[in-house]
Amino acid sequence: MKKYIQELFSLKARYNRKKFLIKKITLVGFYLLILIALAIPYALIDVVNSIQIGPVPPLVWTILLWIKEILKLVAIFSIFIILMGSIFIDVKRLRDLNKSHWLIILWFVPVINLLFFIYIIFFKWTIGPNKYWPDPLEKIIPTN
Repeated sequence: MKKYIQELFSLKARYNRKKFLIKKITLVGFYLLILIALAIPYALIDVVNSIQIGPVPPLVWTILLWIKEILKLVAIFSIFIILMGSIFIDVKRLRDLNKSHWLIILWFVPVINLLFFIYIIFFKWTIGPNKYWPDPLEKIIPTN
């Protein structure tokens, strides 16, 4: 896990289409697991709040409300971390296409971001070394 996180937040690589898609799908799966793990206790607190079995001490309700707020903060933090990871993955893919990392700004423009996503997935990489890194698929042949 530590190696995955270090690789995710490093810019010292190029991602071809296959590696890009694997990393994106892994990131989305990880995000969905986090959301499910946060949604279950959040929903249980709402169920306990709606049932009202009898008099509940105010301290218990206060603690439950604090737990809900903490879960919201964890969700916001996880969204931020996932967004940053996604940006790093996209920058590595842009470097594989021999494009500037400043093109990542296109993600934040409606409609253009869909075209940008199609471009980033389907266009072929730069064969051989480019101005960012060597080709990740190139076989290294030792010279004697």
